[in-house]
Amino acid sequence: MRVALVHGYYLHDSGSGIYVRELAHALVRLGHDVTLVCQERAPQNYDFVDSAYVLDADNAALHSIHEAPRVYAGSCRLVRPHDGGKLLVYVEGEFPGFARADVTAFQNASPEVRDRYIQANVTALRTIFAEWSPELVLAQHIIMQPFIVREALAGAVPYLITEHSSALNFSVRTCEALVPFALAGLAGAVAVATISTNARDDLVAWSAQHGLDIAGKTLALQPGIDAEQFAPAGARADAIAAMLAAVALPAGFDIGPDDDVLAYAGGLRNTKGVQHAVAALPLIAAARGKRLRLLVAGDGPAREPLAEFAELIARGDSDGAREAVSHCEQLQSPPEWGDVVVDAPALADGASVAFLGHLDHAQLSSVLAIADVSLVPSVFPEAAALVNVEALAAGALPLASYHSGMVSLDDSLADALGDDVFTSLTQGERLTSRLAAAVVHVLDRYPTTDPAFRMRVHGIALDLYPTWEVTANAYLALVPTER
Repeated sequence: MRVALVHGYYLHDSGSGIYVRELAHALVRLGHDVTLVCQERAPQNYDFVDSAYVLDADNAALHSIHEAPRVYAGSCRLVRPHDGGKLLVYVEGEFPGFARADVTAFQNASPEVRDRYIQANVTALRTIFAEWSPELVLAQHIIMQPFIVREALAGAVPYLITEHSSALNFSVRTCEALVPFALAGLAGAVAVATISTNARDDLVAWSAQHGLDIAGKTLALQPGIDAEQFAPAGARADAIAAMLAAVALPAGFDIGPDDDVLAYAGGLRNTKGVQHAVAALPLIAAARGKRLRLLVAGDGPAREPLAEFAELIARGDSDGAREAVSHCEQLQSPPEWGDVVVDAPALADGASVAFLGHLDHAQLSSVLAIADVSLVPSVFPEAAALVNVEALAAGALPLASYHSGMVSLDDSLADALGDDVFTSLTQGERLTSRLAAAVVHVLDRYPTTDPAFRMRVHGIALDLYPTWEVTANAYLALVPTER
């Protein structure tokens, strides 16, 4: 089948980007012809992409920028529209290829800027679809890709939507002017997929509040899992050696087989709650009496503030850490989660946090393969933390906030291990202290460095989640056989 995947951003820097990347990869492995529309700047990094193109400033002419031998049964061309030098997003920050001043959240953009963005992308899709006619289009988020796809197709081809929650929670819910675009995109789709039951119920209820009934065509499709890439790596010393061969650590930072190792992977912004994880480190280390390491994979506007914050925490400077939080939005949390900083001693072994930046899939899998615990202490609704699934497959136990799209995996893990700690991080005061206690509980109770135990955890992941091929086929099964 000829499938177009329309995603407005990149393939490595967010849960939705990773989702799109893996879905495209699976479709290609299954033998389909895929047109992947996105802003990715490094198509050569993905072996399933065998050609790539950019559109000119008018989005009227295609120019080849990459050719590679076909590796899989199917084929994928990546096409990058020209957004007029302006990128509209849900959460502002740094995006490769765009000056910071040219990145604006949809909710903060003027109507004129939004209209230009929409028209540029509609024109781009018409050019792309004229060159490679799809039989099915998969549009991501609920703005603006579905609306743009609807305008470009004009009913000629069915399209499906995957809703990843960030567009709804960060943008549409904060700006009434965006609601009509979301509703129009949803109304025209033949089906709408979310990546958790919580997200499905939330989207259906929100649409109903605005007069649109999508209950009959909306379903939750679990994300897939790459169980070969994300898998336990054997003995801890061997796993560390493999990770060090793939990932550059900061100068002077080392990891030993006897260390407690925590990992966080994802965007670095205050909504992700990483500030609570950093603040919890002295409590964890004091309780365990061991050297502690937190590996942070990802980037975003909170990276520099978090690095400075981590130094204050390592020195035991609680007052300085509180002052840093008070002056920096990227270190703050909603008040219902409690104070970020708690009084704690200095870390006996000094700095315990390594900021690794963006990692590719192979690098991230090597990090998760040495982690005892993967942390997702989000303080804002999430569609589903895909990294939790990947961590579980790698043998690391995920500890995530118990809300929104993360509830399903939290519940499943609590049932599988008979341990309510995995559902304990509910919204409420003292998140930093409760997170520390949960990590200590897990490290005390489970043999997280034992290869046999990690294989058991890997098995739990396989029992809970399908392969990406299964997920891809589930999308194709939603296409009406008669139109």
